[in-house]
Amino acid sequence: LKLDRFDMKSDGHVENLEPSERIQKLSEMEVEPNALSHEEKQKKRQNISRIWFLFKRLAIPYWKFNASARWFLIFVVFLALLKSAVSVAFSYTARDFWNALSVKDLPEFKLKSLQYFILICVAVPLVVYYSFKRDVLSMKWRQWLTDTLLHSFFSNRSYYRLESTNSVDNPDQRIADDINSFTRTSVLLALNLLQSIIDLISFSIILISIYPRLFVALLLYAAGGTVISFMIGKRLIHLNFVQLQREADFRFGLVRVRENAESIAFYRGESQEKLAVSNCFQLVIENFYELLIWTRNLDMFTTFYNYLIQIMPIFLVAPIYFSGAIQLGALNQAWSAFNHVLSDLSWIIDSFDQLSSFSAGIDRLGEFVEEIESKLDDSERVFMSASDFDQVSKQQNQHDGLDTAEDSDLEDESFMNVSNSSSVIELKEGLSQETPLIIDSLNLYTPDTTRRMLIHNISIKIANGQRLMLVGPSGSGKSSLLRAIAGLWNVGSGTVSVTSYSKAMFLPQKPFCTVGSLRAQLIYPSTVSEVDVELVTDSKLNGILDQVGLTGLVDRFDGFESVRDWSDVLSTGEQQRLAFGRLMFSYSSGRIDFALLDEATAALDSNSEKKVYQLLQSTNMSYISVGHRFSLLEYHSKLLRLHGDTQWQLEEITDERRAQAAAVAQLQA
Repeated sequence: LKLDRFDMKSDGHVENLEPSERIQKLSEMEVEPNALSHEEKQKKRQNISRIWFLFKRLAIPYWKFNASARWFLIFVVFLALLKSAVSVAFSYTARDFWNALSVKDLPEFKLKSLQYFILICVAVPLVVYYSFKRDVLSMKWRQWLTDTLLHSFFSNRSYYRLESTNSVDNPDQRIADDINSFTRTSVLLALNLLQSIIDLISFSIILISIYPRLFVALLLYAAGGTVISFMIGKRLIHLNFVQLQREADFRFGLVRVRENAESIAFYRGESQEKLAVSNCFQLVIENFYELLIWTRNLDMFTTFYNYLIQIMPIFLVAPIYFSGAIQLGALNQAWSAFNHVLSDLSWIIDSFDQLSSFSAGIDRLGEFVEEIESKLDDSERVFMSASDFDQVSKQQNQHDGLDTAEDSDLEDESFMNVSNSSSVIELKEGLSQETPLIIDSLNLYTPDTTRRMLIHNISIKIANGQRLMLVGPSGSGKSSLLRAIAGLWNVGSGTVSVTSYSKAMFLPQKPFCTVGSLRAQLIYPSTVSEVDVELVTDSKLNGILDQVGLTGLVDRFDGFESVRDWSDVLSTGEQQRLAFGRLMFSYSSGRIDFALLDEATAALDSNSEKKVYQLLQSTNMSYISVGHRFSLLEYHSKLLRLHGDTQWQLEEITDERRAQAAAVAQLQA
């Protein structure tokens, strides 16, 4: 899909790029007609109100819909309160400990030493248990959030839309990494902030009771440090976002090499691929170096800030200590309280680097959720409401500086033709079994911003048992028409009516093997629990494998329960025959009666192709095939020619032409 996507871009030159340029282009391409510039994206990601808006939308649903999560959170907060109480107890014990030491009071010193030991015995299990429960809380949140987003990701074919439009880069990373980072960091920062507030109140009282002026100086010092830190480090938010994106692109380049290792080896394309991956890594290093520079600048200030506070409270309190107004223990307690309060007030300073990475993660995850839920009904949305999308749309219009009418005036005429009419192909279900497919006045466009017309005003009807062959030059829209029939592409106008989409199966040219056993491959997309036990017995499935020319496959892999990387261990031809076996299983179990075959036999020899098509002909199944071999005419009753200039022609395949096709197949055998 990532390579196919290049054929739909508006510049028309991507398919001619070198592999290294392709990967870089893939990360830079935008589908939006009014794409933001680099500077505008940077400003957008530094918008604190936007980050806060996305954070609320992502964070609230879990606690709103899950009562047990709220109780668990209350328990963790209670542990945090106990932890703060222990810290205050340590402060007072340390004060008395140092007072006893300064006046050489041995009995008091021993008593306070014992209290110290008791507090340690209480604090250690409490702190460890608190950390454990805090991590469990973030894990439960991650589990819920991942399950919820996976449900939306696989609803309405969102995964296909994101991949085909490139509207969101690396959705796999956003689900696997960004959710984990979001939940873990949210819990950690929220509880740390809560504990900082509790400590701030507790130790501020102690500090004011010892020396009020020290508290005022502390407030001014912390406020100044926070402002300076934000001014120095705000650019880190954008740089962390870009770093996550470029790391994902680099990983995709390596995965691409792994998945296409054999093809690269045949072409001896190692140098090209190494250059492509190296270029991606160079982008990672360039951004990371800039990230290090700005982190260095921030560290320069925070290190100075932290060193200075080690001595500042002693300097401020020393005069009243030397005057005899306070004892050594009170001086030590003032120093300890000062550091506690300053640490609480400096929470933003100390956490700024973490907050910048966290903000970048919120931005990426928020974009992902916005894109997924934008196509869902309001009742299906979990994170965003209709008003949220209206707000986003309004902000985008304000950014563009154009109203709707002005936008329309600027569009290309070919784009207006589709956008001003019914811009979505209407899909209908409920036809009778006698007519499994009717296409009425269909105009089909590419789903990219160019809206290039592929097919103009096509109307066809497939009766039960009829078989249609689809031919035409490359790029004429053959596979695109199948996508429209299957409901994957909906940009255009007209109507596609079927009996039921649940009764149809699509076989792509590049076969797909799911994760699981050989039995799971053959009955996909069904599962063992969904079908009659008698239909998935070894003898039944062996019979299907024999029918499609895969005799002996079970013995090669030690039974139907064997689990392999089937895309790797089976040849493309074997995978295509397995796909036909999958089709026959679904038909024999009564689950389908209509098939769409997109060059599904391209990797098969003539005899194997003849075998699987004769198998299809022995059924009452209707099907549409995309193919280039003349011999395929033998197995079809109608021929649809796409001429490549939006024009088309529908023909009946006569017995004479079928006989000619059979003769050609005989010669090829």
